Amino acid sequence: MLLLVLLTLYPVGSKAQEMLSLEEAIANCMQNNFDIKLGEKQVEMAAVNNSLGAAGFLPEVNAEAAYQERVENTNLEFVDGGGIQRDGALSTNLNAGIQANWYVFDGTKMFLSKNRLEALEKKSSLELKATINNTVSALINTYYQAVAEKQTLRLYQAQLELSEARYKLSQDRLKAGVASDLEVSQTAVDKNADQSAVMEQEILLKQVKTQLNRLMGKAIKHDYTLVDSMVISSDLTLEELEQKLAENPNLKSVEQDLSIAVIEKKETFADRLPKLALNGRYNYNESESEAGFLRSNQTDGVNYGATLALPIFNGFERNRQAQLNNIRISESKLNYEQELAQAEEQLIVQFERYDTYKKLLKMEQTNVKAAKESLDFALESYKLGGISGLDLREVQTASLRAKERLVAVKFMIKSAETELLRLTNQLVEGQ
Repeated sequence: MLLLVLLTLYPVGSKAQEMLSLEEAIANCMQNNFDIKLGEKQVEMAAVNNSLGAAGFLPEVNAEAAYQERVENTNLEFVDGGGIQRDGALSTNLNAGIQANWYVFDGTKMFLSKNRLEALEKKSSLELKATINNTVSALINTYYQAVAEKQTLRLYQAQLELSEARYKLSQDRLKAGVASDLEVSQTAVDKNADQSAVMEQEILLKQVKTQLNRLMGKAIKHDYTLVDSMVISSDLTLEELEQKLAENPNLKSVEQDLSIAVIEKKETFADRLPKLALNGRYNYNESESEAGFLRSNQTDGVNYGATLALPIFNGFERNRQAQLNNIRISESKLNYEQELAQAEEQLIVQFERYDTYKKLLKMEQTNVKAAKESLDFALESYKLGGISGLDLREVQTASLRAKERLVAVKFMIKSAETELLRLTNQLVEGQ
């Protein structure tokens, strides 16, 4: 009966809950995560900024109108002795016009500006991919951590059930006169310690599930049931991963900075070239006066032309900007080389972890099997009085630690696997 209690793991009784798979968790994250939503807004703004008007291709047209009134006292004397005297004379003036200015050539800067805006939009898309990659990676690690904590909780619950069975058995042995009060007290201490471990593990599991809710954009108190498994089925190779490292969105984003810096340098050079603008204006003017020689005056007309400007000197500002452009290009190259070196380092480190833990997995599986056999033998010996309660507790604890290590190794494999897929942009399909 005692052996049967050990081998049977009873889940904690609860109401029926939603079963949450990893795929469903990722879908929720992609749809509701705040970081991803904010990244999407950045892409939308970059797309709006990437326009012909922002690049300078389109003309600028302005309409303006002004109306003024003036009250004056007028006293005019003429050579023939006549004159005009008027107090409080009202004069009005209405002026309206439309003006257009269009740079038809600005040293090719408008074309370069459009290329820069397109590069910035592409960079924002790459940054969004990096955000998705990093967020989904965090979600997968949190999901598998929750699975690991759940499996650990079940181990602790099984440990508690065994300790409760030991406590009852020690009481029976005490009544039969084959056990001491000390043995009963010790089994009670062990049972209480195991109960405490279960309660602490339940708290830890809730904390991890709360983190998972945040990453999925769900209500913090939302509850669900996790798929209770960590399948180790991937067989990644370092050669294939190295070939796909160039697809890392963080790396491509930094690479895009170099392209933007080169375009900005060309824009600075374009400022040295002449600019040709076409301009035109339609103007309407109307004025009236109650005193003076002219009672009313009205004019309207169109004027148009072209303006050619050749930059000559602006206090060496263009030279300063050109120097800054060269520094930005060098800085972008260094940033790319640094990002590439860090990505290569992380890839090698994570692959070594992945490969090492996969080797440890077989050893820990063997240890768990051996620990189970030892525990079965110790249980039978304890029931027959062959070993003490302390000896059984030692074997029981060793068995628990072996199972904990197996859970930990599986989680480490999944964690390293996730990081390798994140580095090579393989976590989310379609990116």
